[in-house]
Amino acid sequence: MTRNRLSESWLDWPGKPRMLKRHLLVVLQIAGLVAAIGTSLAAEHQQNKLLVVGAGRMDVAVLRGDAPLFILYHNLVGPGWKGSRLTNLATVEGNTRVFQQEKIAFYADWAAKQPMPGRFDLRYELTQIGPRSVRMRYACVPDSDTTFGFPKREGDRSITIGPVLRREAYFQGGSCIFTFADGKTEQQPLPVPMSGRNNVASVTLKTAEGETIRMVFDPPLFIHCDHGELRCFSGNNVDVKAGQTFVQQITLELPNPVTFEPANRYVDMANWYPLNFEQAENFSEPSLLGMEDWLDKPAGKHGWLKIKGRDFVFEDGTPAKFWGVNQCVRNVAPPAEDAVKWADKWAKHGVNLVRMHKFVGHGWRQSGIHDDDDTLKLNEEMAKRWDRYHALLAERGIYVGWSPFYALKLTPADKDRVWAYDEIMRTTEGPPWYHASTVGLVNFAPDLQDLHIGVLKNLLNRVNTVTGKRYADDPALAYIEIQNE
Repeated sequence: MTRNRLSESWLDWPGKPRMLKRHLLVVLQIAGLVAAIGTSLAAEHQQNKLLVVGAGRMDVAVLRGDAPLFILYHNLVGPGWKGSRLTNLATVEGNTRVFQQEKIAFYADWAAKQPMPGRFDLRYELTQIGPRSVRMRYACVPDSDTTFGFPKREGDRSITIGPVLRREAYFQGGSCIFTFADGKTEQQPLPVPMSGRNNVASVTLKTAEGETIRMVFDPPLFIHCDHGELRCFSGNNVDVKAGQTFVQQITLELPNPVTFEPANRYVDMANWYPLNFEQAENFSEPSLLGMEDWLDKPAGKHGWLKIKGRDFVFEDGTPAKFWGVNQCVRNVAPPAEDAVKWADKWAKHGVNLVRMHKFVGHGWRQSGIHDDDDTLKLNEEMAKRWDRYHALLAERGIYVGWSPFYALKLTPADKDRVWAYDEIMRTTEGPPWYHASTVGLVNFAPDLQDLHIGVLKNLLNRVNTVTGKRYADDPALAYIEIQNE
């Protein structure tokens, strides 16, 4: 009773109920503001929090929410940029994503049954090492003396392995800072123009919005920039003895805290099984998925390809659309058995155009069908294989486009054909395949243009030894590129 009276008497004081209501209102407002700030901070934290997910075998995907910011794709090629055949799948050991395979080899082409000389064992690990960082670790053990870094020529031993950052919208308009082993730095826009850099210790990528991503390389490595890509080639062209372990570590530092998921987030590969490559070799047999019947064969039956407005049409008015592939250097003149397999493969997949690229005078590796001593002549053995491949493709309804030149290497016979032969032969600017070539110069030098035109005239005047047609008279030749890039 006393307590109730006191309470009632306090409430009866003049102005007290009004004051109490005001205090309660202020408390509620503060509580609401705190809750709103907390909700906002939680939402902002969730929005900024990054997720790093393993993908494929050695790919690394970085996501914000459900949207990928960028992906680092793994790159693995051998001498002459030849590919390997990986069959194992990635696994998870604790909080580490692991890909492991022994006796990895490289193959001259997709149909080759025997690998090129040289094999190696690989163990790749992806793990989180800090609140905002993950680390990729490549451990390779070659069975013979091997160079790690930029791909060497066919016949040599080399392994090129590491992540590749492709053109990503996230980085468009940003910048890239290369830091070298000696501490020097170099800044470039993103995407970085075509170039190569040795002894890169780290790369700092700044987005147009101001976020910073950094890759740190231990040991420093070679960065190859091409087609808007940053290609990290482990090893920096270091020689490794047979049986020794070469280790490359790459730390990816991100702008916000990271949650790491070592397992495949989107595709559960636990029950997948390796594809037996030989099961997919025969493209000549009928298949429910085959599209060879869609092709309008033989190529050239409707006359020459023309342009009408924004469309392609053939000479007789038949509309044309193309689904094409690209083949380079000596692959434009494959051996007899491989030529049939290639042609059958393209037909089964509905391909109706093959672009033949840099098959004359390219010094990057074995370079195509030309004579090494005279630019205006062909290696007749290779040229006959080239003829046969054209015929096989046309028979299946597949057209051909020529892009003969990229970096045309001069030959001894060109000494009296060009004005500055000796100076060009001494050129060492740019990547190795640019050396002693016409690349760039041909865009304005009439003597070099005449040399290129001479090569094209000889190609067009050649009579295909299988079809009996002069290439200049064969409408299965859809187009010619005068100069690539």
